[in-house]
Amino acid sequence: MRSNDSKTADVFHLGRDQMRLLADPIRHRILELLCGRTMSATDLKGAIENAPKNLHYHVDRLREAGLIRLVRTEPRRGATEKFYRAVARSYTLAPELAVLTPSDRSFDNEVLSVVRASLDKTFTSLAGSLRAGILGEGEGSTVPVITGCSIRTTPERMEELRGRLIRWLEDCVAAQDPDGEVEFAMLALMFPLAAQQPAATP
Repeated sequence: MRSNDSKTADVFHLGRDQMRLLADPIRHRILELLCGRTMSATDLKGAIENAPKNLHYHVDRLREAGLIRLVRTEPRRGATEKFYRAVARSYTLAPELAVLTPSDRSFDNEVLSVVRASLDKTFTSLAGSLRAGILGEGEGSTVPVITGCSIRTTPERMEELRGRLIRWLEDCVAAQDPDGEVEFAMLALMFPLAAQQPAATP
């Protein structure tokens, strides 16, 4: 997702209230679209399947939260059309909010809602690419990279890996070509696994 606007930051660290706003799938999708381009509410309605009638309300909430900003206005059919853009090219949870306690279940569920929205979006995009025939080993196709693993290491080494990955992604986002031929999707999750209970002996 790319912005040519000089006022657009590379990465924005989400606060708790902003994270809660993005638990709503419509707001999540609006922000995703506005990371890549400048759009009006009318444009957003056309880009979002089954867009709600109160889309303006969701746009206003995102603007009030400092996640998107008004870029320009244009007269249109006797009214004023407002155009918005995200304030950053990508968003991440503020590091201090990644530390949740067992008593913080409501926020826990909101974090899971945002992650689930990202997983659902990735799954839908992957299915669309498969149906379009652009994944695979044939001519004009690309082999998707799908991998998953667990790593036993120290928290310090995993933090080093996380930092390297974030810096690499920030470099990719900052250097990408908005007119490039192909847009690639990438979703990465890194988290410590809960202790597993030993299997019961029969």
